[in-house]
Amino acid sequence: MASIGEILGAKRDDKEPKKEQKQQKHSKKQKVMNLHLDTSRDRNSRGRSYHDRGGYQTKQGNGRKPSQQLEKLLPHADYVRNSEAPGDAVATYNFVPFTRTVLASPLNDRKDDFRGYLCSQKTYSGRLDLELKNLTPLFIGDGQNKEAEDFFAPDGSPLIPGSSLRGMVRSLFKIVTAGAMRREEDFTDRHLYFRCLMAPKKMPQLQELHAYYNSRMMTEHADSKTGKPIKKAKPGFLYRLAKGSVYYIAPCKMESVEMKKYGRVNGSSVDWNEKEKKAYILTGKGSKKEYIRCLSQPEFEEAEAVPDEVIQDYRDDTRRRGVDLLADKGSAKQQAALTGGTAQKFADRKDIDFLVPCFYTKENDKITSFGHGRSYRIPYRHSVGDRLPQVLQAESETIDFADAVFGRKEDWAGRLSFEDARLTGPAQVGPKDWVKPLLGANPTSFQLYLTQKDWPPAHWDSDAPVELRGYKMYWHKNIDNNGWKANKDQQNGNITKKIQPLLAGNTFKSAIHFRNLTAVELGALLKVFHLQGRYGDQDIVYKLGMGKSLGMGSIRIKTVLHLDSDGRYTQLFDNGKWQDASKESEAQPFLEAFDDYAAAHLGTAKASYDASLEALRIMLDWKNTQLPNWNHRVRAAGSEGKQLSGGVDPQFTDRAVLPKPKKVIKK
Repeated sequence: MASIGEILGAKRDDKEPKKEQKQQKHSKKQKVMNLHLDTSRDRNSRGRSYHDRGGYQTKQGNGRKPSQQLEKLLPHADYVRNSEAPGDAVATYNFVPFTRTVLASPLNDRKDDFRGYLCSQKTYSGRLDLELKNLTPLFIGDGQNKEAEDFFAPDGSPLIPGSSLRGMVRSLFKIVTAGAMRREEDFTDRHLYFRCLMAPKKMPQLQELHAYYNSRMMTEHADSKTGKPIKKAKPGFLYRLAKGSVYYIAPCKMESVEMKKYGRVNGSSVDWNEKEKKAYILTGKGSKKEYIRCLSQPEFEEAEAVPDEVIQDYRDDTRRRGVDLLADKGSAKQQAALTGGTAQKFADRKDIDFLVPCFYTKENDKITSFGHGRSYRIPYRHSVGDRLPQVLQAESETIDFADAVFGRKEDWAGRLSFEDARLTGPAQVGPKDWVKPLLGANPTSFQLYLTQKDWPPAHWDSDAPVELRGYKMYWHKNIDNNGWKANKDQQNGNITKKIQPLLAGNTFKSAIHFRNLTAVELGALLKVFHLQGRYGDQDIVYKLGMGKSLGMGSIRIKTVLHLDSDGRYTQLFDNGKWQDASKESEAQPFLEAFDDYAAAHLGTAKASYDASLEALRIMLDWKNTQLPNWNHRVRAAGSEGKQLSGGVDPQFTDRAVLPKPKKVIKK
């Protein structure tokens, strides 16, 4: 691969300092710092490592420390310790498992002839009247104020926008019709980041991840002087050209500064010495830290472009703390980079507008990660989407019922429209107050998001056959009108805000208008609102709005089906009034049409479809809130004060696995 220097070298000869000048020592050094070239602790970025030059010696008496071999990464099965597993994890959410196939819509066979498909079918038009009642406080923000947000009320009266109803219905429609799961359409695909520097023997849950991290970030052989494995991360400077969007990394020189000579280090940052054109990488204080790395003399002629996906994955790592290498003047995060004229002066180049020191790794001759310090967070090789069940990945292009009914922009329009849900009486609104922080686990908690059969759980890159657990949904909680409010210690504008929700007990009316749906398609839509099981013993309640994890937004919905009569468009007015030619109709024939279609086309996946619907009913059943200690069973981890130092709940350090919905309600 040609370097940037090879392509643009002829144009930069007058800008690049000569190599002889780069290797000259600076005549003026900082008084308190003792610098020396670090040849024993890292691979030299300009040459070969000690191992490359012939290995290392382990004989006693030669003045060198015994070497420490890197712990070998074993198959996941070798780390299993089921007898030592902790209790089940708790969470405000759980998962509805995927059906093991995509249920193709009848349109799938005629996707190139949508109009012909409709003309060949008997279709129905009409509306589905909705009556909604919120059982717990409800809040849908207007997005106008980040610090204190009002309920959505564009005409002065609170309402539930049709777009919110559409989103809720479409998500449930996907489940009940065994829909496809597509990257960037149904979920955001990305590579999650992790780091695991230690794995004490008493914490077997960390051993596999620790060994895996070391296999990515350490060489297999030890340094000849320290006896420690050599770190793979190379020093460099990450930069961006003015008016450009592509980032590059130029390798550079690295020296080491003794911690005791440098002085006090309080946290992670970059200490720039612009006069000597050096950058000191500070990664916090630690009892075992002996040196600080000093980076200088970037070799721009050897620079390589950083792939766009690596940049985006770095930006998406929301769990990173401390230095954000990509933060600039417009960011609220801690800025480490030089920008504008300062960057140009340091780099001695007028075409650069962003510059920051970093460490980076390469695989297959491509930059795969970068970070602050040599032991930074790295991305898993598998993305979130890679852990979808293989059958769903293989059938992602199938035209499912959601495509057919809700539409595909590039091919055909949807056949549904959603009215805003408007109050049927005066709004019952409480005072504006601080809402509890909406904290919770994210997919980096692989013990919660991936199917797990053993403990310790398998991570995203494990060789174990783990998959995404399914559709994430929040449990109902029967909270009162104050159950969402933050206590005084939580009232912090950096982590939460003030809101003014509707109190429980408000009622709304809305409607879903449909046109030209087949009997099977209409049955699929009605299925969303007729989820009771065979014996009808569940009280199905839905979720809308903000604060679902707190118990907010539980909505009961009643529906009435109206079908247009054949004469709807022959007489529009009756005695000067709009003629409503629709009539109330039974839903059951359409529900049976869809159920029959699903049973005939799901094949061997029918059992997994039934299991999916069973879990969905459990998640939506309001009767769960009457179970003993229910709010305790579905509490947020750490919400009851059981935390380790640093505010971490023990279930996260223990890597406790989340049980299935059926087990949660049977506890």
